[in-house]
Amino acid sequence: MTKIKVVNIIPRSMSGESNQDSEPNIAVNALNPEEMVISAFTPDPGGAPNAPVYVSVDGGDHWALKSIVPGDGFVGTDDITLKFAQRSNKLYTGTLNGSTFDLNVLRTEYPEVGTVMDTLDDQPNFDQPFVATETVRRGADAGKDRLFVGVNDFNMGAGLTSTVEQTQFAQLPAPVFSRIPVDVRPKNPALFNPFFQNGPQVRCAVHHEGRVYATFYSWKAFNFGAVTADLVIVRDDEWGNSPVPYSNLSDNGDGLAGQRIVTGINFTFQPLVVFLAQERFGGDIAIAVDPGNKDVVYVSWTDVRGGVYTLHLKRSEDGGQTWSQQDLLTVKNGKNPGLAVNKHGIIGYLYQQVTGTGPSERWETHVRLSHDRHAQHWHDHLLCTVPSNVPAQTFLPYIGDYANIIALEEDFFGVFCANNTPDLGNFPHGVHYQRYHDFLSKTLFDVSGVTVIAASIDPFFFRIDLDEKHDDHGLRGLHHHEHGTEGKVKEILFDSFGSFEGFVLDSEGGQKRWFYSKEKEMEHLVYKAWEHRMLVRVVHEEQEEHKPLGVILIDPH
Repeated sequence: MTKIKVVNIIPRSMSGESNQDSEPNIAVNALNPEEMVISAFTPDPGGAPNAPVYVSVDGGDHWALKSIVPGDGFVGTDDITLKFAQRSNKLYTGTLNGSTFDLNVLRTEYPEVGTVMDTLDDQPNFDQPFVATETVRRGADAGKDRLFVGVNDFNMGAGLTSTVEQTQFAQLPAPVFSRIPVDVRPKNPALFNPFFQNGPQVRCAVHHEGRVYATFYSWKAFNFGAVTADLVIVRDDEWGNSPVPYSNLSDNGDGLAGQRIVTGINFTFQPLVVFLAQERFGGDIAIAVDPGNKDVVYVSWTDVRGGVYTLHLKRSEDGGQTWSQQDLLTVKNGKNPGLAVNKHGIIGYLYQQVTGTGPSERWETHVRLSHDRHAQHWHDHLLCTVPSNVPAQTFLPYIGDYANIIALEEDFFGVFCANNTPDLGNFPHGVHYQRYHDFLSKTLFDVSGVTVIAASIDPFFFRIDLDEKHDDHGLRGLHHHEHGTEGKVKEILFDSFGSFEGFVLDSEGGQKRWFYSKEKEMEHLVYKAWEHRMLVRVVHEEQEEHKPLGVILIDPH
């Protein structure tokens, strides 16, 4: 049973903005899951010297902008990812400074306050920092935050640029960082023109028992955008601190450190060229480890097969040494994969996919959940489907080079970017907007609530609760003391401030029934039922027949 919430995170005070707020990432505080932070390509609205992030302190229902990241540029900060440590309340961030373009590793304990983050490390010539962190839970180092930032380090020679920037004690006022190259396979410089490097994607996954995985594309050749690469995974069983770091996994073929999951991958890497649906495509990687079993690890990657950009998902059950022969999932025209595994071993697989052609071409955002840890059966949840040609892109990446999903206990939290038109038909599970909007006319407004604002790209937060009390529409089932009334929504009720406060139901018996509620999730479902003239069942207490507990869509489209 699944309950899904989707929220457009642009604050109401920013209703007039129309930026291309793309490439999102999310952090959720495990000690206080009501506290969340999301990053995206959003400049400070006042042109301040620091770039903003989005902060929620109520579980994702409302978001505020906090300019706490040093270096604000054209799109705010450049590449940025962030994660909370599991036991310390500390938020760690890896970013390319929007002013200097240097790698900055940052830290704060109070993102909601608005104080600029502390800079822990500042280095030039890096690309696409991707943060992973874990807190040591036992032993002499219990309580220490381990911090791992996968980066493409152009300071490394011989084209071996895939690197992990890490520290073993991230809470120190001035943590000591080690820079560990993780690609050891020699390259032939004659096969590279003009760039001699690896792909920008270096992704880490950390298990709470101290095992660290990192996966990356080891480029074998690059010829003006045409890439041939191997997908490699490395492992360290001592928090990245083994005598020879990341050498605990040797390849079955050449015996070198790091197992080659797939060899001879082909794709195009042209950062300034649109490949499909207004977006660039240039390799995607995601990784997750099962919190209940450090030997079980999942990796998703992309290649081009038959001219089609294709996502793949595989699993290893022996610490990365061998991999499932067949893909667990394959997605054509897919990108921006995200992977997470909850405490029960259920996999959450996020991706964005281009469907249709010509005028009917669309960007879809999916989360697939495995039925169990065996991953033989999946539930596909379509969170969003929007036209791919609106709005026109103003820079690349259009929606981002990544989206993000994480697991906390049994539930999943994530973020993606998409066209922000307030059309309930684009959000099968409903959506909540803070910014001024009208679902009926499918229109955005500025802070006056009058001036129309054109569609743009916004970040959307989502949460997926796996709770036996909820069905696939995020709605409660009936208990013995509850009743259900069926009918169609006749009218939507608003209070004096224009906010949703309930609805009128035309019951099947021909009677009108008034129901009063200000719950946001119910508002989304009522709008959807009203717009599509859908039959619904309203669940209510026997003694409080005007107070709905849930709305069930009987014939959802």
